[in-house]
Amino acid sequence: MKGIRKDAPSAAELAELRILARAAVLLLRREMNLTQSDLARLCGGHQPSISLIEKGRSNAPVRILRLLVNAAGIVRMRNCAEPLALLTTETDQGASA
Repeated sequence: MKGIRKDAPSAAELAELRILARAAVLLLRREMNLTQSDLARLCGGHQPSISLIEKGRSNAPVRILRLLVNAAGIVRMRNCAEPLALLTTETDQGASA
């Protein structure tokens, strides 16, 4: 199929990723005391996108969804500020690529 990347998730995987991203946004905001704007800035997104993810109504890029889910997993495991560094580092690398 033209236009579909090899690493693109299936419809079921994307649905699950959206659910996980919603939980991730809620967790990151609560655990790290972040506003939607703070979180958007850290992950290279926009506040309205974070709001939609939080409400479960987003078509955000898979990259952002995965980034949020991974950062939330680290917060849960380590309960520290390290995800902030991961968010800004990955965003900076993505911007320069």
